Amino acid sequence: MFRLTVITAVLTLSSGAFGHEGHAPKPMKVAELGQEEASARAGDEVKRLVSIKKVDGAWSGAALKSLEKKTTHGNWEWVATFEAPNTKEKLLFVFLKPSGEFVAANFTGK
Repeated sequence: MFRLTVITAVLTLSSGAFGHEGHAPKPMKVAELGQEEASARAGDEVKRLVSIKKVDGAWSGAALKSLEKKTTHGNWEWVATFEAPNTKEKLLFVFLKPSGEFVAANFTGK
């Protein structure tokens, strides 16, 4: 009985030794979109925003005016600017992570 208690205590107390750095999985590097892929992805997001009625239906035919990389706080993201002349707000800005994941959309560009 004494041996069983000692073995249990040793195994329980020594488990922290295996928790040191270097055993955690490394984060996967996500591929960054090129300009063409980012343009297409931003256009898909505009269509999605129209379909869920977050923006007016007139934006479904909006033209991509520009696409640029903007850096803030040491990180960058794609900013796609769409123009629709027959809308109250003339410009719609779509923000994407470098991987193409949707971040936000607004009419201010900020």
